[in-house]
Order: sequence, then structure tokens, then C-alpha cells
Amino acid sequence: MPRQPVDGQSGLAILRRRRAVLALLLLAFEVDLLYYPVDVALPIHVAHVFGGPSILEAVWTGFGVGAITGSFLVGLLQRLPQRAVLVGATAGWALAILATLTLAVTRTRATRRALAVR
Repeated sequence: MPRQPVDGQSGLAILRRRRAVLALLLLAFEVDLLYYPVDVALPIHVAHVFGGPSILEAVWTGFGVGAITGSFLVGLLQRLPQRAVLVGATAGWALAILATLTLAVTRTRATRRALAVR
């Protein structure tokens, strides 16, 4: 099968023609931007705040359970408009990150106050 010549703008042309591909690309970028710092800092944070590898195992297990649950929900979400699903997924991820950060900051402040009292 002969190869078709590829010009340098073919990928950009696809992004312009198919908005859903652009939306998925942006969603993947947002997830990477929000998740990778968590992936790197999570073992350090769990060791510092909760102090043990078994807690880290539980956290990673929770991530896995959430991923499996999300994959089952994808089948149910096919009936909804694609834009609403993308916006909802991004907003849900952002809220989960904010809740986690809020919990971490609150717990760290409480720990520092408790240590300062002693």
C-alpha cells in the first residue's frame, strides 16, 4: 500500500475540522496538568502526613477503584451531550483536586498548631 504524502498542517486541519478532537486534546492537557504534580508529590505527602506505606497503598487502590467506576459510567454517559460530559468530567476532577488540597492544608495547619502547643 503506497504511503500518502503528509503535509505539515494536516494535524492542525483535523483540529479545526473536528472540534471534539480539539476538546479531547485540551481535556488530556488539563488532566496531565492537574494530575502529574499529584502523582509526584503523593508519596511524599502521604509519608509526611499519614506516615506509612499502607496508607499510600489504600490511596492508590482508591484511584484504581475510581478509574474502574469511571470506565463503567462512560457507557451510561453516551446518552448525554458530549460537551456536557467533557465539562462535567473536568469540573469534577478540579473539585476533587481542590477538596484534596483543602483537606491537606487544613490537616497540616492543625498538626502545626498541635505541635506548637506542646
